[in-house]
Amino acid sequence: MNFDKLYKIIFVLCLFFVGFNQIELLPFLGEYKRDTSMLFILIGFLVLCLETLKTRRLYYPYKTIYITLFLLFTLWCILSTLLNIGTIKDNYFKRTTGIERFIRQFISLAIIVCVVLPFVWRVIKDFTLSDILKYIRGTMLVSLVFATIYGVFDIAYNYFGIYPAYLILENIFDYLPFINPYYHDKRISIFAYEPPYLAIYLLSIAGWMFSYLITARNLLLRFLPSITIIILTFFSGSRTALIVIFLQLFIFLFILYKDNFYRKEIKIILAGCMLLGFLAVGIYGERLVTAIEQRVESLNFSDNLKKDISNKTRFGMQYASMQVFLEHPIIGVGYGQQAFHSRDFYPIWATKKNWEFSGIYQNKKDSSFPPAFNIFTRIAAELGLIGLILFTFFNASVLFYSYKFTKITKSIDKVYYAVALALFISFIGLIINWLQLDTYRVYIFWINLAILIKFSFLLPIKYKNEKV
Repeated sequence: MNFDKLYKIIFVLCLFFVGFNQIELLPFLGEYKRDTSMLFILIGFLVLCLETLKTRRLYYPYKTIYITLFLLFTLWCILSTLLNIGTIKDNYFKRTTGIERFIRQFISLAIIVCVVLPFVWRVIKDFTLSDILKYIRGTMLVSLVFATIYGVFDIAYNYFGIYPAYLILENIFDYLPFINPYYHDKRISIFAYEPPYLAIYLLSIAGWMFSYLITARNLLLRFLPSITIIILTFFSGSRTALIVIFLQLFIFLFILYKDNFYRKEIKIILAGCMLLGFLAVGIYGERLVTAIEQRVESLNFSDNLKKDISNKTRFGMQYASMQVFLEHPIIGVGYGQQAFHSRDFYPIWATKKNWEFSGIYQNKKDSSFPPAFNIFTRIAAELGLIGLILFTFFNASVLFYSYKFTKITKSIDKVYYAVALALFISFIGLIINWLQLDTYRVYIFWINLAILIKFSFLLPIKYKNEKV
């Protein structure tokens, strides 16, 4: 059996479907139940198990600083829970005990450590730089092309009320695998369940699409992926994603601008954006201006905190998590336990006239457990300062080394430089996104991590005289 070829096929399918989560494919996997990518990861993991039984060899990059830090973090999740076992046994909310909650949440984390990372690393460990560009960046581009085609009809119907677009969505796209069209008021979600998940997909691949500005010879391929990312993010209606992607683009262009070689390209990008803006205004002037005004108004966070239910809920949850942290600053309250304690600290300004609290998170009849909406505040509450330091060091190491590789490759090899910069920009977006997300279920982060590890092996081979 040719395991390598089979792994590549499964991995490409996993990567292509990374943004798809409209259908419950795996109801037994809790928070992973909607993720189409997880279906292919499980298939790949089963193949990995078969290969391990046959060869009696298992590959895992545990000696790298990134994996070491994350394994230490995982170990602390267990230790913190054991140190809090007295209170955890008494925790009870929404027909769930503290022990049950820990088991469910730790299984979710273990899937990353024991399933996702081993499969992804087994695929990428033998990749060349050409493979990284072909199978990873290339697949991301193909998925973006599909998203764009779908998005054209989604925008046409949701924004401009063009009814034939609705017929195409219902009679063509609805019959494609893993797609069940959802419609949102003035927002698009394409193949995602909700617009925020589409936005996460876009900011996850943004760095890789920006890298075409460095490597592509064809003008369309050089500029269109970046422009498409911005347009789709705009129509997703995600305020945070729009800010993050513009920040990613700014950092990317700022790094390039310091090199005289790329200044011409940057000027072309700016001119292209202006031209595109003028054309769009000319064709759909009034409606587009209205849409832009709505997006600009949505960026007023202080005003939205008073009016926007979602913002009140998110900031209220984060505030409550920090209060739990202040009461248990060193070891936290135990992994998966923040919701049991946070509900005592919900601020009145967040819960008042807020149906999300009254109808869902404080409603004992509803099974939905209150999220923290921020992985750092969640970790602070559950694992204390020790856990927060370990997770922060893990993220800092990822950012430090991906940026270090951009410095090493800048004056040596354009293609290596593009990959290093893509990783760095992608990590920036993904880590910032964790400020509004409290799950480790971000597949491209772990794929990027495997690429970063592989990249650290590739560089010394190609550049023996460089200190990597």
